[in-house]
Amino acid sequence: MALETTRFAIQNYIKSPENQTGYLDAVLEDGDPGLIAAAIGDIARARGAELAPCGTARLRMLRANRSL
Repeated sequence: MALETTRFAIQNYIKSPENQTGYLDAVLEDGDPGLIAAAIGDIARARGAELAPCGTARLRMLRANRSL
């Protein structure tokens, strides 16, 4: 029998500001710029932001993260 898997979406697990802060702290400890960028996007999506291409996405993420 084949192993059944489900798609994991971190956004479903970082809904509270405390969880978002903990997640970002852990990623910052690693120091990988790509991972940091992905984490910021994950947090923005967890807060309900719809990310648009490049420059606009950065602006939206900054606005979404003002309340951190």
